[in-house]
Amino acid sequence: MTYPKVDLSIDPQVLESYDLEMHRRWTSRLDEWTRDQGEYELERGIHMTPVSPGLSESYISTEESRHFTYMLAGLTAFCAAMTYLYMQM
Repeated sequence: MTYPKVDLSIDPQVLESYDLEMHRRWTSRLDEWTRDQGEYELERGIHMTPVSPGLSESYISTEESRHFTYMLAGLTAFCAAMTYLYMQM
């Protein structure tokens, strides 16, 4: 959904009321869309579990541990290569 751009030099109170109105319109259209999706699922007998928009802690911890493992493996390989080069000298 797109809205016309507003000149930012207008009165801040008018700009705030415009933002509130656009937010209200967006929310009402989103609610309408959500309601329609629910009716569609009920018509067809499809039941979906809602997905939260944020990242879960388990996903974040998995990503962090994966990056930590890559960094640790890289550091180990670097130390092994440096040790090998030092022993060759």
